[in-house]
Amino acid sequence: MFVVAYLMADAGYDVWMGNARGNVHSTKHESLSPSSSKFWSFSWHEMGVYDLPAEIDYILTNTGQKDLSYVGHSMGTTMFFVLMSLKPEYNAKIRHMVALAPVAFLRNTKSLFAAATKFVPKGLLTEFLYNRQFFPNTKFINGPLRTLCKTGAITQGLCTNILFQIGGFNSNQINQNMLPIIFTYFPAGSSFKAWTHYGQLMRSGMFRQYDYGFIRNLIKYGNTNPPEYNFAVITSPVSLIVGQNDWLATPEVRYPLLTNISIRYKLPPTQTAHHNITLNHGSITVTYT
Repeated sequence: MFVVAYLMADAGYDVWMGNARGNVHSTKHESLSPSSSKFWSFSWHEMGVYDLPAEIDYILTNTGQKDLSYVGHSMGTTMFFVLMSLKPEYNAKIRHMVALAPVAFLRNTKSLFAAATKFVPKGLLTEFLYNRQFFPNTKFINGPLRTLCKTGAITQGLCTNILFQIGGFNSNQINQNMLPIIFTYFPAGSSFKAWTHYGQLMRSGMFRQYDYGFIRNLIKYGNTNPPEYNFAVITSPVSLIVGQNDWLATPEVRYPLLTNISIRYKLPPTQTAHHNITLNHGSITVTYT
């Protein structure tokens, strides 16, 4: 994702990089402490409903533009789909959305790491216990990982396998020399609720709001099941770009209700090359050199 940002900046685009709440760069709050369970009581739903529109409005206000192009990766695509389905007026502010490894429908997910979240039980007690930080970025985790993953270390193979277990296996698609840098920022941290929400999508096969359990769903939604996000109201031009070897955002996923898909592009599973990416007023061209 950082590579894409640098390529676009070098090409003369005005690039703004958003941030997801709860990671290492976003643990401050006006009144809540990260040691409080209330701080972590959020999912990517809240990021899509509150955080992303605030970022979009901030950028448009400061640039004087009426719309922008949005490039999202993984959870960044989930947040976008949430926002556009629940606040469809924001479609008018998106010139074009490029979804890299789009994450919404997860029934076909093959990642064992991700699939483990399917088995987290629902209910008030569970939510109280698990409203905590998940996969945090700390010196006790990232420091040892950088050491174990440095070039020449006999344990470096373990590091590649950590990433492969999450996203899929292909040794040609990872630069071993980059591992110490990768593990400086990964894991970066999020909320456990965000990951259990993904687990619920894997279990149900649907893209819908957080499942609080039978009783609390009735109270919150007026139904025993959480409502689905409405893809039919997403009118922004969307390009879906997936890797054929991606275990999380699997290429079998379909987005049948998106009415304005400009490109469905599958990256070859064995491709090892540099990516030249050009945005052109609503179209994206991805080539290899």
